[in-house]
Amino acid sequence: MAHGNLMLDLLSGKYHEERAKVLAESRKTEENKKAKTTKKTILPQNYRAFLQTCAALNPDEQLDILKNKWRNVNRNQTLTKEDSERINYYLNNGITDDAYERFPQQVLVKLKKNRVELNLIKKHSFIAANLDNEVRHNYTTASRKIILDYILKDPDELKRLQITKYHLPEHPTMLVRGPVPWHHMTAIKREQLRHSLYIFKEPILMLDRIWEKYSEGFIFSIDTLKTNGMPIGPVGLQEFLDKSCRQFRSQLVNKWLVECAELFKDTRHLYRDVLPARGMEVSKYQVDKFFDCVSATMSRQLRQIVFKSLNHFMEYIHDFKDGNALNTEYKENMFINWPFFILKAIPDPSSTKILFEPSYEVCLDLLLSIPKEIVKTVEDMPRIEQLLIKELKGDSTMVLKNVYESEEEVQTMLLEIRQILENNFPGPEKYITYYQTYTYLIDGTEAKLLDDFFSIEPFPLLNDFNDWVIKYTTIKDSFCNVKNQAQLNLMMLDVSESEKSSEIIGEPQKKRSADFDE
Repeated sequence: MAHGNLMLDLLSGKYHEERAKVLAESRKTEENKKAKTTKKTILPQNYRAFLQTCAALNPDEQLDILKNKWRNVNRNQTLTKEDSERINYYLNNGITDDAYERFPQQVLVKLKKNRVELNLIKKHSFIAANLDNEVRHNYTTASRKIILDYILKDPDELKRLQITKYHLPEHPTMLVRGPVPWHHMTAIKREQLRHSLYIFKEPILMLDRIWEKYSEGFIFSIDTLKTNGMPIGPVGLQEFLDKSCRQFRSQLVNKWLVECAELFKDTRHLYRDVLPARGMEVSKYQVDKFFDCVSATMSRQLRQIVFKSLNHFMEYIHDFKDGNALNTEYKENMFINWPFFILKAIPDPSSTKILFEPSYEVCLDLLLSIPKEIVKTVEDMPRIEQLLIKELKGDSTMVLKNVYESEEEVQTMLLEIRQILENNFPGPEKYITYYQTYTYLIDGTEAKLLDDFFSIEPFPLLNDFNDWVIKYTTIKDSFCNVKNQAQLNLMMLDVSESEKSSEIIGEPQKKRSADFDE
């Protein structure tokens, strides 16, 4: 009976309908299983970001997305009929052939020779001729298009050619990512940097804002020195240097460091993640790394102000690098630079020499002390931890990094200063040779000559005494005609002491002669 029913179902088609339903349900069941396996797992909200992975799309799918995005951008960029006609005119007729370089025939010849077999060109000569014409036409069109694009970059040219809208060709950058997971490693590296690199944390960035008001000016200010009066004596220069360095260091210690410490007290919540939480073991490594970064930032700021001050002084001192050699007789305003310090010429009472005060060695030490003291101003500046943690206060090892005198840049500056001083000492030595002609007044030669004159037998006549009086008056007048100071580039030479000594020694001789004359 069952067999008969099956035959009836086959003949009526009912069997095939039921079989199709069973197969359809089976396929649907398989598709539901696949959909469940490929369904994206929803991660819990507290799941760490760096554990989420993301597989890149297929490169073809990425290109389709980028192209569709570009098409949507340019969809509404249409030209008017008038603009289109004008552009076509310039592309076809308006730009003549002599406006661009002729077609490079040798390129086409090489192309046929190296890329196409000769028998094919002969066999399909008609097609080859058409291709030649097409290549030449494309070259001509491209050359005219480039010229037109360049001209119409200028809005004034658009107005002149009566073109209201012209879209320059744009070549979009379509960056396709490789079809490999990337987010997982990126997130891990970001977390690693967050725990080892702190320069982008808000408190450290705020250090630069605090430093702005303290970085103005210089440790040793030439402008302030000019206001106080230049040229300046060696004692005054040393006092000004000590005062400037002392005041700047006091400002850093009593204001800058205190303000930085207050910043870290007030912004504790911004770097709480590097500090140990209550009940957790102290992560000394992480805390040290954070404050090392703070120290590096503050050390960099100190280094900036030191070299800014050094360069400021060197820029000024370089104006005197040409020296003051006197190849001719000294004249007033011979050197245009206003002198830096005062050098005195003082006669040595025990000899006929005229000495400089300060001496060359003292001048050199004084000039070299300026960059050295600038460097020492920020020496052993306490780190911020000394102000935040009482147990570390006074720790000599907890200091910001110093600028050392032994550094190459500083040593180069010291050598330049030494050379500049050497270039500026020949001038004073040459200038004082003028007074060498009057050494006989100092060494006692003139006094002996006068004694010999008085011991002459018979006693000299009054006319002879008159000659001696005239001689000493002439010497005195010659000193009056010479200026007490000479501007010799780096230094102001003060010769008033030498003139005064010569006058003091020569005046008794004159008075002695005059008394006998009377």
